[in-house]
Amino acid sequence: MRVHTGEKPYKCHVCDKAFSQSGDLKSHMRVHTGDKPYKCSLCDKSFITSSVLRTHVRCVHSNRKPHQCPYCGMRFNTKGNLACHVRIHTDAKPCSCKHCSKRFTRCDQLKTHLLKSHNEGTWLTCRICEKKFDHNGNLKIHLRRHEGVKPYVCSECPRRFCTAADMKSHQLSHSDYKQFCCGICGKYFKRIPCVKRHFKRCSGVKPYICSECPKCFSTRTDLKSHHAVHSDYKQFCCGSCGKYFKHVSEVKRHFKRCNDKLVFSDM
Repeated sequence: MRVHTGEKPYKCHVCDKAFSQSGDLKSHMRVHTGDKPYKCSLCDKSFITSSVLRTHVRCVHSNRKPHQCPYCGMRFNTKGNLACHVRIHTDAKPCSCKHCSKRFTRCDQLKTHLLKSHNEGTWLTCRICEKKFDHNGNLKIHLRRHEGVKPYVCSECPRRFCTAADMKSHQLSHSDYKQFCCGICGKYFKRIPCVKRHFKRCSGVKPYICSECPKCFSTRTDLKSHHAVHSDYKQFCCGSCGKYFKHVSEVKRHFKRCNDKLVFSDM
């Protein structure tokens, strides 16, 4: 009945959070004690609750993604991840800041905003370089890079990675499989960022307007690339001859021709 009445008699003596069930309080106390009794049998990670462990196994160690986005075709391990992703298409922002009018798609974005803009929360500091982080997970990954710890090994080659995400992204280079589909035109892509960028262009929506001319663009990257038209600045340099270019595509084309000439002259 407490679920319906809202009664929460079980209070945490550390942070004053309250719970309707004693079991929920017991699980919560592990946040303060650091106790993580549920260990993953497939990697070295441990978790506070069995439900979080199950989610970890499903998301990290399983390729099963039964939940599909109706807008772009992307697939997800959990309903929660799908619901969070769909907000990108619907522009829903249910997480609102209590200090200002800003709203966010995800709760972690709100947490970061509260910390950076309203100084609400605690920064986590790297003991080696003193860089600050808003999430413990980001700090852990950062420390691995300092320490050279790379627990994730590619199954196709000897390369090792700091994170599972880095490894999964790399493994796409060994495969021609394209699992991410554009919901508008049906074109498939290897990587999530590629299908997201393509979807924006495919939709025809162009919210990014050039401050120098009336041109509009689907992505911030396209707008940034276009800005080079209004400037004489050339930031991309050929590593062979030292010639500078405005765009990455230009220096790539030139670099190939430049190397071909070098190889031909060496012969």
